[in-house]
Amino acid sequence: MNTLASLLAKQSAHNSACDLISPRKPNGWRVMTAEQSAAVDATAPFSNEERSQLELLQFAADLPSSYCAYFGKGAVNTWTGATLLAVTWTGQPFRSNFGDARTPFRAVHVASGTRYYGTSQGEGIICRIRKAKAGKATV
Repeated sequence: MNTLASLLAKQSAHNSACDLISPRKPNGWRVMTAEQSAAVDATAPFSNEERSQLELLQFAADLPSSYCAYFGKGAVNTWTGATLLAVTWTGQPFRSNFGDARTPFRAVHVASGTRYYGTSQGEGIICRIRKAKAGKATV
């Protein structure tokens, strides 16, 4: 497994290669053709597994107060499927005023013990998680 510093350096090299091949537009977006993307990957490869490792290490280092992730069976995951949090409680689904079914849940970051909570619309759907205040959202 790579260290946080080595992954950050690799991500920086990848971003620099992107800037050389296709600079950002004034609105902040970058548009690349398939050939330009292949050229970046050839000069500074940065795989999805490395992106996932970097996301896990940054999450563990910062423990953000709010984060977007994906709700799964028994876990809250990154986009690539790596487990961020272990789900400790799942509530009864309820119907929101928009007509969709939502399920409240509580989760914990296993390494640090930090508790989070959120509401999900189902497995594999993005959800916002929030850090629980001290003494709240106990398991």
